[in-house]
Amino acid sequence: MHKQRMKKSRPLSEVRYELLRPEQLVKRRRAMPLAYLPIGTIEWHGLHNPVGVDGVATHELCRRAAVFGGGLAFPVVWYGENRESNLAEVNRPLTAGVAKAMGLPKGNFAKGYMGGDTLIGHSVFYQELLWRIYHQIRSLGFEAIYVLVGHGPLKLPAQLTSQLFERATGVRMGASYASDLIGLCAPEHAARYETGLMMELMPESVDIKRIARLPKSKLVGVQGDDPRHGSAELGRTCVKAIVKNLAKAGQDLLKRKASDGGMIVK
Repeated sequence: MHKQRMKKSRPLSEVRYELLRPEQLVKRRRAMPLAYLPIGTIEWHGLHNPVGVDGVATHELCRRAAVFGGGLAFPVVWYGENRESNLAEVNRPLTAGVAKAMGLPKGNFAKGYMGGDTLIGHSVFYQELLWRIYHQIRSLGFEAIYVLVGHGPLKLPAQLTSQLFERATGVRMGASYASDLIGLCAPEHAARYETGLMMELMPESVDIKRIARLPKSKLVGVQGDDPRHGSAELGRTCVKAIVKNLAKAGQDLLKRKASDGGMIVK
């Protein structure tokens, strides 16, 4: 049934759910009832990158995958994640440098700055948030949801909730970290790969000149290869591969039966 739907699917110039009119949404959804859900965060990514790298990149990758292979891209889930752990700003060796560059007191990133809830409480809240978003997407007529993760620490809650949601509802679910789709598993933050992605996806947001004369040891919050070795060409190669693999992964969701245990894309 879905093979026939895929053949009839035709790319639209606009595939972002929030920007389409009802009749456009219905046509696109009936052709392929697949939703891409990008999740990211707002986090320090060096002096040369915007703080929204994770969400901006995943949203654009989802948009391109929907154009390439069908489906619709939903808005980014920007907020709700645990901001007292696994975030550059609260990584103690980085906090002072990040706070200074942002014009903020260090206390803004101290333990308890997110309102006093426990780390477990923050994590549970985010999983509940994702769960409610999945239900909302399901209520809009979608049979499959692919969650694309831009911020590494969100991979586990995305995969867990996806697995459980499929088991509970029958909606076919997939979830992966964007870089996993091209086998880039080495730790990386604001370095060559992410900087290259942004040079391709949103070049106007990157300013390499801002760090041109700094020694690598002074690149606060950069983990991985020197970002000055990044390029639009590298980003273009990565984007092309991610989009192709993401579109295939989304299409594969619709081809299979829902699993009792759900599916986790590794």
